[in-house]
Amino acid sequence: MRIPSITTATLAALIISSSANAGTEFYDGLHSDAVRSATAVIQNALETLPSGQRADWVGRDLGFGYVKPIRTWKSVTGHYCRSFEERVYTVAGQMRRRQLTACRVNGTWRLVED
Repeated sequence: MRIPSITTATLAALIISSSANAGTEFYDGLHSDAVRSATAVIQNALETLPSGQRADWVGRDLGFGYVKPIRTWKSVTGHYCRSFEERVYTVAGQMRRRQLTACRVNGTWRLVED
């Protein structure tokens, strides 16, 4: 596992373009407000929720979703890491699901490249 060197500002872009759902835009069809809500909830959920509990979000366009931490561990580099599930429900009635891994580096949860 390699933890990419990124800033907090690029976290949303990484989440949106993650290869976990290669070939699709995970947040496609949602208002940018919904995407901002989702990324804020992801950071907060990874920081505060025990594994198995979920945090919901609702966008201004009525798209909604949740993030649920699955597992927590300490990496060989000493960073705390978590796998988590994310689901998005679009206004058009589509459900999208993916599972990702993030590690806490310098106070920010960052997606990990497998």
